Amino acid sequence: MSNDIRIIVDGLHGSDVAQRGGIRRVPSGTANLNRALVRAGEVSRDGQHGTRATRAIPGSPAGTLAVELSESQEYAGGLHVAVIDFASMQRPPSTVEVPAQCNILLSAVGGSGEPGRAGGNGDDAMDGIPGVAATRESDATSGTNGGRGGDAGEGTNGADGGNGGTVQIIVNEHNIHLLLAARMDVRGGQGGAPGRHGEPGRGGKGGNGGAGHDWVEEVGYRYDCTPNCIGYNVAANSGSTTSLVRSGTSRLASEMTQLVAHTRTQAVQGGNLQAMIAQVAARYGALRNPIINNGFCRCVPGGSGHCIGCSSTPIRKHFSREKAANGRDGQTGNLVTVPLVPGLPGENGTAEIIVVSRDNTESRYRECFNLELLDFEVEDENTDGIFEPGEHFFIRRIRIRNSGGMPSPICGIPMTIISSEWFRRVQGTQGSTFMPGSIPPGVTVTLEGTIKVFIQLCDDPPPLGTNFLTREDIRVMAVMPWLNRTLPHFEFSKNIEIQYPIELRKVEFLPNLARASQSSMTWEIYNKSVKELGRSSRSGRPIEVDVSMPADCGSLLSPEQEWTESVVNEVEFLPLSSSMSMKQIIQISPDAQNYRQLVLNLVLYLAVPNHNATPEDDSPIPVSIVQKCEIRIQISSSYHYNPRADVLLVTNPKTPLFQYQAIQRFLIDSLDLEMDEWNVGLYGGLSYVSEENTNVRDSVLSTYTGKVIVFLGNQFDFFKSGTRTIPQFCDSNTLAEVCARGTSCLFLGSLRDPSYHKLLRDILLPIPANASTAEAIPAASATISNLGSLVKSISQQILFGSSSLSLYKIPIKGRWYRREKENHKSEAKKVLRYLRKNLPQERFLVTAGIRQGNSDPNEKQDEAGNPLASLIVLHGNAQRVLLRATESHALERVVGIDTTSQRNRNATSTGPPTVQHRLNHYDAFMFVSSLPIVKRTEIAWTGLTSNGSPVSEYHFPTLQAVILSLQLDINREIHTVLYQSGMTNSLPLAEEKHDIRYFLHLHLPILAALLYHPAATATGGGPLPSRMASLLHYIEASCLPQSKREIATSAIAICRRRSKLQKIVKGAINGLLMSRNLGNIIATNADGITLAAQAQFHRDAKALHSYRDREKRNTHTVIVKRAAEMTRQSEFVFKAGCKTAREEWPKTAVYVESEEWDVRWRRIFEEGERVEREERGAREILGTMVLGSRDVGEENVGGASVANGRVTELAS
Repeated sequence: MSNDIRIIVDGLHGSDVAQRGGIRRVPSGTANLNRALVRAGEVSRDGQHGTRATRAIPGSPAGTLAVELSESQEYAGGLHVAVIDFASMQRPPSTVEVPAQCNILLSAVGGSGEPGRAGGNGDDAMDGIPGVAATRESDATSGTNGGRGGDAGEGTNGADGGNGGTVQIIVNEHNIHLLLAARMDVRGGQGGAPGRHGEPGRGGKGGNGGAGHDWVEEVGYRYDCTPNCIGYNVAANSGSTTSLVRSGTSRLASEMTQLVAHTRTQAVQGGNLQAMIAQVAARYGALRNPIINNGFCRCVPGGSGHCIGCSSTPIRKHFSREKAANGRDGQTGNLVTVPLVPGLPGENGTAEIIVVSRDNTESRYRECFNLELLDFEVEDENTDGIFEPGEHFFIRRIRIRNSGGMPSPICGIPMTIISSEWFRRVQGTQGSTFMPGSIPPGVTVTLEGTIKVFIQLCDDPPPLGTNFLTREDIRVMAVMPWLNRTLPHFEFSKNIEIQYPIELRKVEFLPNLARASQSSMTWEIYNKSVKELGRSSRSGRPIEVDVSMPADCGSLLSPEQEWTESVVNEVEFLPLSSSMSMKQIIQISPDAQNYRQLVLNLVLYLAVPNHNATPEDDSPIPVSIVQKCEIRIQISSSYHYNPRADVLLVTNPKTPLFQYQAIQRFLIDSLDLEMDEWNVGLYGGLSYVSEENTNVRDSVLSTYTGKVIVFLGNQFDFFKSGTRTIPQFCDSNTLAEVCARGTSCLFLGSLRDPSYHKLLRDILLPIPANASTAEAIPAASATISNLGSLVKSISQQILFGSSSLSLYKIPIKGRWYRREKENHKSEAKKVLRYLRKNLPQERFLVTAGIRQGNSDPNEKQDEAGNPLASLIVLHGNAQRVLLRATESHALERVVGIDTTSQRNRNATSTGPPTVQHRLNHYDAFMFVSSLPIVKRTEIAWTGLTSNGSPVSEYHFPTLQAVILSLQLDINREIHTVLYQSGMTNSLPLAEEKHDIRYFLHLHLPILAALLYHPAATATGGGPLPSRMASLLHYIEASCLPQSKREIATSAIAICRRRSKLQKIVKGAINGLLMSRNLGNIIATNADGITLAAQAQFHRDAKALHSYRDREKRNTHTVIVKRAAEMTRQSEFVFKAGCKTAREEWPKTAVYVESEEWDVRWRRIFEEGERVEREERGAREILGTMVLGSRDVGEENVGGASVANGRVTELAS
């Protein structure tokens, strides 16, 4: 330790002994370097062996030391150490004064052994001597062998450590506590680490052999006959043929001889070169020296020599001497394989404690005492089983064990707690206890004393809506007297839960309350302790629950039956481990602000524990805030049906006030529309019970046929059902019927809600029955014999305005060459193609029926007498249905009075500026786009609202939004007709005015509503308004080809659907222009046929489109760009932020297998049951908590009222 004072009698380390004795003057390995300097002059090429290391020196043993401990007279809390005896090379001081908080270390550690020595490395051998290269006269010599490497030198083992010494501490029995500050170290010295053997030397490389030698030697000459020979003429007389043959033969032989002589090599070895030359010359018949003979050569019969006319040819021969062999590489020196081991540690010495008693008897111990904290128990002061702030508790039955080798000090050792954030030591004797003295070794004792602890008060109340609960570890420490230091082995602790004995549970309230209504809220107070609480209980601890609310929102009913803004509810008696229910009546003011969040505070108080108040003491009892709850309740208006309302706004318990005000302000100021409100939290869903038939529940949505329903898509908690959104409350069958009757639905902020997309598919194609069995198909379903009859029937319903969601059966015949399932698919494809071609604006879902036994004798049968198989066709909601969803967008903030509001237009600003919210341009445009077609066309033609006042343009360009929304809807409508029905000439050519009108009402209903609106066809209407002319221009431009592919397709003879549609739309617009009585601006030629104004109108429309310019080719993109600019959004955000039903589900007719049909039907059925189940649960809660209106039990406005989820028509 850093604060230890040491008295040392340690042994010397082996390395120190070696240095002091001069044994290690020459470092290990130096001899090898000196020896290497001599090797260069040696004859032997072998390497020298490595040297053997010397033996390591062991550590010396430690000495002996005897000291006596007593309390220091110089330092308070210190030690006086007197050296009684010693035997060591190191002389210790006679006395040492140890300051407080320092330890004395008595060290008699043996010396460490010297590490083993390293053996020398063997020298590398020298390489062999290279051989001499061969010459013409001598052979090459071989290289000599390489030398052998030197052997590795042996290392040595580590030396042993020295033994530990002897230390004695002598202490009086009254000073045993001083041993806590003393330590003895008598360990044996450590053994030295093992040395290492040397590395063997590398063998020398063998010398290279001498190089070989090649050369060419002339071994002689050879003579051959030529025409110049002396004997040539003689030979000619005997025949020219023979002479010529011989001459040619001799030349050829000469050339071959010379070639052979040059290509063959003769190996020469030793000194026989001349003999080899002579032997080669004889082999080739060559003469060693050129000799001229005047005799006859061999060309003359009988001649054997050569003449001066013969040609001489030198004979040359290749000779070589071989390369000599290389010398062998020398061997590497030998390794030393004997393992080296570390030295052994020295034996531990002896440590002894001698305790001298009063009678001078000595007790000897080998180990000091060691006190450990094993366990303790805690008990709260009032024995209620709860540790609460402001209360005392006790630490009892503390268990201490002496795990040392001698008795503990005879003096008492005080014990107390370690203060922390929540626990505080009680001052005085109650806050501590004493450990008994002289605890024998190995004995565990349980203390009888206690430690009193105070739990700090909670300065800050717990967070809103949470129960106070915290955990803290309680720790105990013991302090040794005189030394004033804590005992080291008291790590044990206990974790204590700090909480109050009571808590609020099951706080139940309605998240929505209507103005001028009364309701109840309930809660439970639970007693977690094992003692009764309350003013009249034996504990006498009062419990209070304070409830308060803003006075401008309403009042609370007090126990004295008075209405006030705050109520104090006192609990007289609360049994142990039980709960008590409490109830509070709430009354909402009729003047409370609509959609304001009412904050109702619920605070639970409890008297502090152990408050000893006398009956004469009338001072208030101190209390603690146990729990606080903020209950947020939304104040809403009661629903009442207004026949003049154009919009139903469906809200929820989390609808923000500023969003409601922004929507209301826009509808009133910009569109001059009246609005009804329905809060799903106020009535437990979207349905109500009519008094005419209490067993049937009707949906409030059904009341608004042909109007606008706006759903706010934020999340909210719905009674006990958890988190919900508005689409999860909509019954798909009900909403499908509503949309089919012309109601427009806007889901604001629901585009990213998965439940909306599931609902949308069920709305567009609401499967009413299971298709697995014939019995599941409603009997009222019409059976159509052929597709032509089906299209005719649906077309008539559309034209008469009675189109409804229906099921149809189409019998199909089996084919012998197809299986039944394949036949169904094949026939279904024909049906799909026919429906897409003839009714592109409708939606159909087709599946195969299951053929059952004959149950209807009038039903068509096959040859076997079984009913024919059939296809089931569901006629769903058409493409023209107005159903869209948007993403959530932030509202715009307006500082000061909004002068765009009709109500504030004449107001003057007094006081600080206020902040108001209004719809951003994007959401405002979606509201306009969601207006019914009739409403928008009326505004587009007249520029007036329903009340006859001009459309407001202060905050938002409403007229421009109406025109752009119609352009977009009609553009999509034209796109559907052209793309869903194919490219072939299947559209009827509408020549007559009646045919055009029929065609538009059937296939382009939005365009028909615009062109045939009463305001459009009024006689004497005059010139078209510029906004309407622009609208019609874009409609006509939408009929032109919109892409390069369409431009190319329009040139094909059979692909004239677009040109036909363009002709029909053009004819309808011409009829409109004629009906406007535009004679004052229309000029005719002599034939009275050409109408210049109409031609100019169509030229202006065509100018909006371009076949070459990509920016103007697609009219839909141009319209979207204009709409995005008006809404202050990018084109991407404009298109991605809202999706209509036409965009989400553009297909006209789809085929599904009967299994998938059943799955969809089952999901719709189960969703409907879930909605009904959740609404039923909500109505049960409302029935128990809603107490009715303050005056008449229900609010009635405008002829209808709703109370407790029931709608009642009031008598006029």
